[in-house]
Amino acid sequence: MLNKKLPDAELKLMKFIWNLGYKTVISKDVADEMDENYGWKHTTTITILARLTKKGFLISQRIRRHVHYTVLVKEKEYLKLERKRIF
Repeated sequence: MLNKKLPDAELKLMKFIWNLGYKTVISKDVADEMDENYGWKHTTTITILARLTKKGFLISQRIRRHVHYTVLVKEKEYLKLERKRIF
């Protein structure tokens, strides 16, 4: 699951989600915010969310028309692992 450092775009998206402070986010809301804050297309955000799900950072569940993503790896866990890799 946490065997590699996240690429910049994936880390940027995870930091955004972590900073929201919610356990679960909706794909459309995240995509709207990433578009507004960084100029990312919705498809870019959805692709990165899918990658993060595949890597085990998020879990997804479709509820009606939207995909809900639940955080599986907390920021502190990721940062702790990154510190171990540096030393």
